[in-house]
Amino acid sequence: MFEEFLDVICENGLGVTQMFERDPRGPDLKRFIAWVVRDPRRKELYYEAQAVGAEVCAVEIPMIADAKDSLEDSNRSSIRIDARKWQLKVWNRERFGDVKQIDQTVTVNLVEAMRDSQERLDRSRTVDVPMRRIE
Repeated sequence: MFEEFLDVICENGLGVTQMFERDPRGPDLKRFIAWVVRDPRRKELYYEAQAVGAEVCAVEIPMIADAKDSLEDSNRSSIRIDARKWQLKVWNRERFGDVKQIDQTVTVNLVEAMRDSQERLDRSRTVDVPMRRIE
């Protein structure tokens, strides 16, 4: 069953629920995925299958958008494309996810920083002693 599950994921994952529904053993998808991710090797194979499935989705998007002979409603096509774009981002965030980058420029005046540091050091060495008058 695991190999069939990986094959369905590689094809884009759309048939996973049907695969579980038609299985006469009545497996629970949630428990099955929990079983998959508990084992490091199975988890690795699962993530590899998702990466392949993401690539399949990426190929399907232009085919859905360019379907000139199809009688499919354009709104439905848009939903199919959006669902695949979301799936791409989730299944292969590194390749298809949004890149969030923060650019920051910091300027430090080393002369002032060194002077301030020296002043703090000098103050820490200074000891206040009460004055006494000697007669």
